Formats: sequence, C-alpha cells, structure tokens
Amino acid sequence: MRTTIAMGLVAVVVLGCGSSRTPVASGPFRCPSPAPGSVSYGCALVTGIVVGPSGQPLDGISGAVRATDACGCRHVAIPVDSVGRFSITIQRTLQPPTTNPDTATIAIYAGATAARYPRSVTGDPYFDTASVLLRFASVGSIAEQYAVQLRILFPSL
Repeated sequence: MRTTIAMGLVAVVVLGCGSSRTPVASGPFRCPSPAPGSVSYGCALVTGIVVGPSGQPLDGISGAVRATDACGCRHVAIPVDSVGRFSITIQRTLQPPTTNPDTATIAIYAGATAARYPRSVTGDPYFDTASVLLRFASVGSIAEQYAVQLRILFPSL
C-alpha cells in the first residue's frame, strides 16, 4: 500500500514539473488590499479571450481598459497571452462610488498588432471592443467576475 501511494505521488510530481500550465487558484476571487500608500474603493475581475473570424484564439494581441469618468479607474494595458487569454483586476482608485449599487462601465479593447496581421488603409490594427458594466466589491470581499469574448474580423490570413 505504501509503495503504491509513493509511486502515485512521484507520478504527480513528475507530471507537474513538465507542465506548461500556470497554477490556477481555487475558490472565489477576493478584492486584494491596495499597495501601501494606495487607495482602493473596490474591484472587479474581467477575464476573456480574443478570437479570430472563425473562433480560433489569436496571439500577437494588444489589449487595454478604457475607463469612463464614472468608473474612477485608470486606463491600463491588458496583457494578452499567446493563446488570446487575459485576466485583469479593475480597481476603483480615483474616486469613491457615487451610486448604490457601486457600478460603472468600462470598455475593453483588443487590437491585432502583430506584424503578420493585415492593416487597414489607415495603418491601424484590426480590433474589437466590448463594454462591460462592472459591480465593484469592497476590499476583502468576493469580487464579481466578468467573462468577455472579443472577435477580431479581418480577411483570412
């Protein structure tokens, strides 16, 4: 029995070492405390994927959060991985909420910026945007999570 358990543990450890997957946290996401000297009036979590015309995940994508004045958030870049996935915590840092419930709209932008993607006549990348109505949770509370799919339509490559 002990040999079987030990062999099982070794197999799990060996398989885990060769994996390229990033560990995933389990349980609900809680709004983190801000950095020392920073203020946070709440947060929300936005996750998503950027796909092409036929639904295939895209790489070579640049992303950004474009906050509205009502958000009390900063415009920030969104890191998009090599298979089009992103995850970003939106912090309300510039002003306390003015409404109850504490909601605001942001725009998520994704542009196909890699050199291999075709460009429009103006030289701008092909892109997609999505508006997301966020409900902010206070620091330490379980944050709302919003899933977004952006589809960039361009001629076949």
